[in-house]
Amino acid sequence: MAAENLKIGTGSAVGVYDRAGKVICAIVGGATDTTCEAVNSGGSLDNLDKLKFAALDAALVQSDWQFHATRGSAKFAFSGAMTSLRSLFSLHAEPLTLIARDDSGIRTLDDLPGHIVNIGNKGSGHRATMEQLMIAKGWGRRAFTATDLPAEKQAAALCDGKVDAIVFMVGHPNSSVREASLDCPVAFIPVDGKAVDKLISDNAFYAKAKIAGNIYRGQPEPVSTFGVVATLVTTDRLSEAAAYSLVRGVFTNLTRLKQSDLAFVGLDAKAMVRDGLSAPLHPGAVRYFKEAGLLE
Repeated sequence: MAAENLKIGTGSAVGVYDRAGKVICAIVGGATDTTCEAVNSGGSLDNLDKLKFAALDAALVQSDWQFHATRGSAKFAFSGAMTSLRSLFSLHAEPLTLIARDDSGIRTLDDLPGHIVNIGNKGSGHRATMEQLMIAKGWGRRAFTATDLPAEKQAAALCDGKVDAIVFMVGHPNSSVREASLDCPVAFIPVDGKAVDKLISDNAFYAKAKIAGNIYRGQPEPVSTFGVVATLVTTDRLSEAAAYSLVRGVFTNLTRLKQSDLAFVGLDAKAMVRDGLSAPLHPGAVRYFKEAGLLE
């Protein structure tokens, strides 16, 4: 992997993807003579688009949108499957997080209609996942006023009264969510019910999840929701040597990654080889996983 330059697409500057990309690059750059750069982006769909057109070498992507890109389904039905997509490994769980300003009157998912809700910027995975939830609930575009603020602007918009609720698919704890909970009284809204249960049962890449209690102000109890897994993907353009070196660097320094952010504390090497990976494993990743006894 000598003299290679690696660009990893992340997400918002206030998201866990940003932290993950920077730590991965620091590990890879320190273990090899590779130049690794973590690049902020619009999120999962933006990253997949940039991977497709070789603007990135690897990227962090929600497992649901990795699945759809691999299958050519949902938002990829028109453009077709990304047959070049390859998995490297998975990371942390990402629960769909719905936060409402306390004076909005929103206490359940069914209270959203008629309000102003920031569902995220175009190109973000959490916006795309929220749109799937809206379909499952039978909500059309006019059920509520949907705004498209990026993650770094949504906490201020919530507390300034510009929106009533925000949606964020993210690992916890998260700085943007913390900002919102500290700047104004908020309520963490459960994302559950029959429509959510059906959405989970119909899509294997979704799973029930809980946001642990006492992480943020105003959230003493666990909050029920559903979620996905963050994954690192690339394409078949990345050389076997480069993929091997990247994966080996991360897994041999897994303790450093786990200590870099509370969202990564629960990472498990065996789960990282298995969970949320719909695209075929890159040959370089397979080579290291077999050497490490993580894959037969």
